[in-house]
Amino acid sequence: MKRCNVCKELRPLVAYGKQAQNRDGKKGTCKRCDQKRVATRTKTAKRKLKAGGCIICGYSKCLEALDFHHTEDNKSSNISKINSVAKAKEEAKKCIVVCANCHREIHAGMVNEYPVVTKLKSVREINIKIDEHGQMKIWD
Repeated sequence: MKRCNVCKELRPLVAYGKQAQNRDGKKGTCKRCDQKRVATRTKTAKRKLKAGGCIICGYSKCLEALDFHHTEDNKSSNISKINSVAKAKEEAKKCIVVCANCHREIHAGMVNEYPVVTKLKSVREINIKIDEHGQMKIWD
């Protein structure tokens, strides 16, 4: 049994990931706390990618109403299901940010997003870096 450094709960050793540097060969935080930390960091990265708003109509009031739209056929994963900042960033390079209405119009064939991508900023042009303290930095 081991106590998690984050939630302070006593858990069996199988609830911890491996880390060779530690005396017991296990991480100091349980897998559940690790997953929450990664999910929070990834969610923050996705929110920052959406911060510019819809590239078609400019909507930016509610980030949950903004979607990532893949502009190429090489979609490897749904961004909302990715739990890694690096993987989300890589997948976002293939996308543009559009509001829910514009996204539905694109799929209905009412809007052709490709001329818009060439005129306006797409997610591909946004850079995110993680500094030495684990904080995300974003710039154009």
